[in-house]
Amino acid sequence: MNFKKKMIRIKKLKKQKKQLYKYILFTQVKIEKINTKLINLILGKK
Repeated sequence: MNFKKKMIRIKKLKKQKKQLYKYILFTQVKIEKINTKLINLILGKK
């Protein structure tokens, strides 16, 4: 019984980790796009 609960908890954590990883990757891509836009703007002004 206790072991089963632990396994379920571990599965849930793994699922959350995957979602978090996807979210981090997604935000990193967004940040990179914003950064390149900013760099282009700054370089364009000079």
